[in-house]
Amino acid sequence: LLVVALFFAALTVPITTAEDTQADTEAAAVPSEIPTEAKKAKNPQPATPESLEHGQLIYASQCSRCHGTSGDGKGRLVERLKLQIPDFREPATQAARTDGELFFILTEGHGKMSGQGARLDVETRWDLVNYVRFLGNPE
Repeated sequence: LLVVALFFAALTVPITTAEDTQADTEAAAVPSEIPTEAKKAKNPQPATPESLEHGQLIYASQCSRCHGTSGDGKGRLVERLKLQIPDFREPATQAARTDGELFFILTEGHGKMSGQGARLDVETRWDLVNYVRFLGNPE
């Protein structure tokens, strides 16, 4: 009888996925000031087809849930987390940040987005910057 009771009690426990946990962590991130030297940082990674392909692969798996598959800022978690995300396809959005700023944001986080410096190596973060730039000018 005790085993049956424990079984039914377990059914009432909400299931939390890794995605839910990451989304909650992202929602709790603290806004970051971007230092002047970070704003001036130059992208050492050329936007080669290989860099863009790698950036696209990482973007699809790590960024599109919030930033949208096309970079439109309308990913599936936007409403749930009450996010306001810029449209990377827009020229004004592209002009608003330097490559160094995008790299800093990827590394340290910004707003509700947590930094990925501990998870993604430097080359991967620059590949993501290249891919974000590509979203604004896919030709």
